Amino acid sequence: MRRNDPDYLKAKELWAHGMSAKRIAYECGTTVAALTGQMQRHREDFPIRKRQTTLTDEQRAEVVRMRESGMTYRQIAEAIGVHYNTVGRIVHGR
Repeated sequence: MRRNDPDYLKAKELWAHGMSAKRIAYECGTTVAALTGQMQRHREDFPIRKRQTTLTDEQRAEVVRMRESGMTYRQIAEAIGVHYNTVGRIVHGR
């Protein structure tokens, strides 16, 4: 994948929107290893993200509302940006 390649530009855009490297690799038809290599070589296009350590009370309430509306843990996790186990802990009040 080269910098002027449409897949590179797509990967750059998806990264900016918060998509995971694994999902981007799938969307671009490449391997995670190849993608992360590009990301490491071109940090100006793929900046390191800061991890969110805690969810706000509003986000926790949104998780519960999403679950009550019938969404799966994985769907909620992707929408909020956390691991699906985190969603389970929130839903079960832990």
